[in-house]
Order: sequence, then C-alpha cells, then structure tokens
Amino acid sequence: MLEKLILHDFHKKFGAKFVDFSGYEMPVNYSKGIMWEHLHTRSHAGLFDISHMGQIRVIPISGNTEASEMAIEKIYPIDSKKLSLGRQVYTVLMNSAGGVIDDIMISRKDGYFSIVSNAARKNVVLKYLKALTVNDFVIELEKDKSLFAIQGPNSEKIMADFSKKFLTLKFLDTASIEIQGMKLEVSRSGYSGEDGFEISVKNSEVVNFASLILKANAVELVGLGARDSLRLEAGLCLYGNELNETMTPIESGIHWVISKTRKQEGKRPGGFLGSDKILKQLDSFSEEIITGITPNGKAPMRKGTLLFSAEEKKQIGVVTSGGFSPSLKYPISIGLISKDFASSGTEIFADVRGNKLLATTTKLPFIKPNFKR
Repeated sequence: MLEKLILHDFHKKFGAKFVDFSGYEMPVNYSKGIMWEHLHTRSHAGLFDISHMGQIRVIPISGNTEASEMAIEKIYPIDSKKLSLGRQVYTVLMNSAGGVIDDIMISRKDGYFSIVSNAARKNVVLKYLKALTVNDFVIELEKDKSLFAIQGPNSEKIMADFSKKFLTLKFLDTASIEIQGMKLEVSRSGYSGEDGFEISVKNSEVVNFASLILKANAVELVGLGARDSLRLEAGLCLYGNELNETMTPIESGIHWVISKTRKQEGKRPGGFLGSDKILKQLDSFSEEIITGITPNGKAPMRKGTLLFSAEEKKQIGVVTSGGFSPSLKYPISIGLISKDFASSGTEIFADVRGNKLLATTTKLPFIKPNFKR
C-alpha cells in the first residue's frame, strides 16, 4: 500500500494526477500540466508538497556542544563549528567506501540538529545514524510534521506579506516564524534553482497553511514533474541518478561538499565516513565526472542512454538524467562520462533507440541559479 500525504484529498480537489514515488502517492502535476507549472515557478511562484521527505531530529545526549560537533564530524564531511545556530548546509552521508548513502540538508537549531533526507532513503539514514551515534544522540523521525517548498522570484514577497521576518533570511538561513497562529520552521533553500523557502508545518495545520498560501497572488500548486525539470535545469543532483552508494561525491561533481577544514590541508582533515578514498580522489580527481550535455537535435537523451566518443565510437559514459527544458525549449541531459571528454564543447554521440545522435558537453547548470546570496 502506498502512503498518502496529509493533503491527499486537498491535492485531488485541485486536479492532481498521482504517481507512485518512493512509496508515496504523490502529485506529479495538476490540471494545467508540467510545462505550465515549471514556467510559472520560474516567473512567479510554485508551492510544492514535499512531505514525503524525512525530517529527522538529532538531539545531543550529553549537552556538550563541542562533543556534539565532533560526533557530527565523524559522520559528515562538514565544518560543524561553522554551522552556527540558524544556519543550514547541504552535505552527504557516505559509506566506508565513499559512496553516497544520501544527500541531506542539516541545520543547527536550539539544542539539536535538524536533518532533511530523501524519501526513499530516510529509513536507511535513520538506521545509519542510530548505529553510528548510539552514545551521542537521540535520533527521532518527526512524523507529526509535513514539509512544503515555495519557490520562485515572487516567494519572498508572498511570504513577507505574512511576516516581515522572511525578509531577514539569507540563502541557507533558518528560523522559527509564526504566521496567523502557526509556528513554522523555515529555511531559505530549495531544489529549483530559484529563490524560495522550505517550510515545516505541523500535520494538524497543513490544510490551513496550504489554503492560506494559495490565496496569495501568483502562487500555484506544482507537482513532482516540474520539480524534476526545474532541478535538471539548475544542474542539481538527484539521488538514484547522479548519486548512489557506488559513486563518491567527487565522481558526482559535488566535491565542494567536502569542507576545506576536512580536506588534507585543513585543520581537521579526514575522520569522516569514506574519508580515506575521498581525500585521495580530491588529490588525483576521478576518471569519470558529471557534466551537462545538450543534444544537437530535438530527441531527448534520458536516463540510461549510452554515450560514445565522436571519433573512435567507443563508450565513454551514460546519461544519468535527461528531459525537455521548458525554459530553454530544447532537450538537456546530465551524464557521467570519462574526464577526457568532459570539457565543455566536446562533441560526442548518444545511442537513442539504436540511432547515434550528435550531442555536445556543456557546463552545469543550464540555468543560472537565482538564490538570494
């Protein structure tokens, strides 16, 4: 049986089409369609119900701040001392071989750490965290909360009409903000390449919250279809595509998740899961890396499409994500390919249904991010 969101019937009233995603019955789009929702988010604002994702509370047992920071650094390749109260950072949980168990957002709250994990991986993350921190933290999955994202250039104005505190948040800031009697846990972040907020709401208040936000001008419900095309344009990784337990973050092109403090020349080098392999890769780089690809024609190159060199016709990689870009009005893809062919502007071939189609590598992202720095 698929799990349903608290707002399942609410989404249904708005014409949602549902799909099976990570064990949940999720809205993939509404009556106006994926392309309209995508472009509306880029030009105005979209409201996404992302309550399938895992909200995990990590509570220090000792209450000793320094001990808690060191315990976190044994797991994640971050500089925990720089993760100040009210700040959030994107990072990865790795296995001992450097493969990515999940990519997560972690923030420091008053007396605990908060983690947001992918829906399909949240139980795996919980298991890892409990095993690794048994003497350091109490780990809780916050089942009483739902999660939403409002994304797009109008997001700040929409939310500031409810509370001016939204205006004070910079990219990756977090805060508790109350609007009309509802206490929200807010971060200025998202998965679209646009400015916006992710907002945690009590399950008992989700109908009131969603109804309130949708009364604002220029905001519309947006489903998983546009969420994926938005992140693809923004060159953002998707777990299961660009990230998995056999690929390191270096191979996935997100080497920047390794804090300078935790690198070989840093003040506290290594010491995190998978650090032996990761530090070696940072020195020598990976043989295969993630890059952008644009087909020379109109046929999209989707996940699993094999890639070949233009001259020797030998296989050099595979497409990890691909589809049509509503903003650019042509197909785009992300691929894992040999570093010898990853330079921007390199011509390669893609095997699309038995046809070798010409394509060109390009830098990521396809669309310049619009985060509020």
